[in-house]
Amino acid sequence: MSERVWCGVVAMMCVASGCGEELPDPRSACESEGFAMYGAVTLDGAETRHEGAEGDGLFQASQMYVRLPGVDGPQVILRTYASDGTQTLLERVARDIDGGSVSLTVVDATDPGAGSMNVSGLDRYSCNYEGGEICAQIVLDGNGDGLVSDDDEVFNARSGTLRFTELSGLPNRIALDWTLELGGDVTAGGEGGGSSQGCVDTGYETGGGGNWLLK
Repeated sequence: MSERVWCGVVAMMCVASGCGEELPDPRSACESEGFAMYGAVTLDGAETRHEGAEGDGLFQASQMYVRLPGVDGPQVILRTYASDGTQTLLERVARDIDGGSVSLTVVDATDPGAGSMNVSGLDRYSCNYEGGEICAQIVLDGNGDGLVSDDDEVFNARSGTLRFTELSGLPNRIALDWTLELGGDVTAGGEGGGSSQGCVDTGYETGGGGNWLLK
């Protein structure tokens, strides 16, 4: 990861919000500050903040994508993956939430194995939703396509929690938050590490083909 890019991001944040100004708790910023999406990402000691006034993301088969706007660099993607079952994560949480919350424990996915192809993929790991587990990663989306590949910088989580606090219909509404401890970039040998926290509180709609879109 380029130190110059990240320093530039931090500088932009200082200009926009004033260095020394107290920033909101990333996990509660959607509720307290009214963001549709909010995230903090710390990599190798440098933190960036990302906020969105509208939802942007996708539930597709066993995966969820949350796309956070970049400041002076690539957008950031939170991707999660459940290895069991055939329903989307949204449908499974809707089944289980019943007016409360659903908390999933993040499984260590920092070792793709020697000689692995498609090291950015999560489907090699066991992340059993029915056992309360999920796999997760934070991705710097270098080409801006909103997807994940070995051309991106990909930081798989070693531990953490993904928590859904609302999932309702009519109107369709979803709220979730996360906290992750990250390993290094798996596409570059896995050195380093970091953390991420954030939240989503927005609507969703069908995207056809069994997909659901944040909006």
